[in-house]
Amino acid sequence: MNTKLHTESEYLNFNQYSIFRLSELYNNNNKDFVEIAGYLPFFIFTNFKKNYIYNYANIKSIAALGTSDFSNVNLDWIKQKFDPQLTESVFNRIKTFDIQNDKKSICTTIQKFKIEDKMTWLIGNKIILNDDEFFNIQYTFDELGIIGSKLKNILVPFDYNPHLWLKFKTLSKREKFILAQIASGKSNKQIADEIYISENTVRTHRENIRKKLDIHNLIGMIKFADAFNLIGALDSTFDDINSL
Repeated sequence: MNTKLHTESEYLNFNQYSIFRLSELYNNNNKDFVEIAGYLPFFIFTNFKKNYIYNYANIKSIAALGTSDFSNVNLDWIKQKFDPQLTESVFNRIKTFDIQNDKKSICTTIQKFKIEDKMTWLIGNKIILNDDEFFNIQYTFDELGIIGSKLKNILVPFDYNPHLWLKFKTLSKREKFILAQIASGKSNKQIADEIYISENTVRTHRENIRKKLDIHNLIGMIKFADAFNLIGALDSTFDDINSL
């Protein structure tokens, strides 16, 4: 009999659902919130939009940070804890989320964070708490069991290639789009028809992508695309064909 409080999928769904309820409790009854958050099995914290300094963190988060003094836990400090390959993608995603200012939406990020001198994969949900702060819930892949293992498998390229992000940045906007389409299973003809270029041009772009990312076959290209797509670096849609 499974005695877990939640199965992995229930745990994931609970996290998405609970972030708004917990943020409401944080605002309306902070004393009860602090007591409850101390028992919850995931990282919970609020931080300021302007400088990312923490305003609140539950016991689990404080243990991971290694300090309860938040005065120095600013953007520069956090970036030192992140995997540098993922830092730009994560903060670009957060910046866009903040600009959109949709208080009913959730920003999901995936990152590697140093906890007790070990780089650990985290997945997190972030919402806008108020004009000045974000409310955050994060948990490790290991806490998600089978789901976490699947996420780890997709992100294997980042574990074994320390220069992967730098290589990815050499791709043009059109090449990134084509990479996303290849990962979705589209043929050269389908891609060509969608952005009004020839199949030969698509083949040329595929070869350029292969060389830039040092990929040797289609399976490798799909694995790389899945990894970049998971961290939010690939956009499979476009607004302006001419911009591609």
